[in-house]
Amino acid sequence: MSSELYSIDWLDSESLFAYANGGQTSSLWNGRRVTLQDVNLSKCRIGGINGVNTTFKEAVNHAEYVRSFTPGLAINWVYNRSNGLILDGLETFFLNYGGFSPNTAAQLLKNWNAFHEENQEDPDIKYLQICHSQGAVHVRNALADAPKKIRDHVIVVAIAPAVVIPDKSCFKSFNYASEKDVIPNIELVRLGIFDTSEFGVSKVLEMALEQREELIILPAHLEAVGIDHDFQSATYAKTIKDHMEDYVARKGVYK
Repeated sequence: MSSELYSIDWLDSESLFAYANGGQTSSLWNGRRVTLQDVNLSKCRIGGINGVNTTFKEAVNHAEYVRSFTPGLAINWVYNRSNGLILDGLETFFLNYGGFSPNTAAQLLKNWNAFHEENQEDPDIKYLQICHSQGAVHVRNALADAPKKIRDHVIVVAIAPAVVIPDKSCFKSFNYASEKDVIPNIELVRLGIFDTSEFGVSKVLEMALEQREELIILPAHLEAVGIDHDFQSATYAKTIKDHMEDYVARKGVYK
């Protein structure tokens, strides 16, 4: 069960809101690249990918939310198409956790490869990849398929991730979850069911438990609702803002 994907280079805010309201679809679907006005930031690239049960309109809203912290920069958003909460959940549990992200991983790799080709002579310029929930599993799987030269060009910020993306899998990774969110525990439940034996904890589960130490637990905001898993929860606002502003301040350069 694979998701239909769209790799989109977002246009100006007016076009983005026009799409969300039902207009100007063609330029967005064509994925036209934005030439940044600030030449000092022209090499910066920020990518994103949504989690389960997200409509295309909601993905547009997520991209605009990220972009609100870095006005003037394009956002390369891969729309991880939803087939409904139940089917999305089954896909994550039985396919994605097992390392399979058909189409989705390929689209992420396409973005990273293009960035690498554009910046082969400037390896300190990094691609900032944002991901949410199931999107983190797709990012992890794409990194596993990528050669080191590509991985070394990617910084990951995972929000409410369905899996922890280990720091060693890319140049740098940051994983954040609300203290109320249970979704980051699902992988451990799955491994506990399928990857244990009469001999005890498997190597895979042991590794997952070690990687869980890289998960940064945030106190839930007073306005947080439910299990506080939403990408645009106030719990994560400052964290996302800080990463965006740091990336812009560095002009994408990390050594």
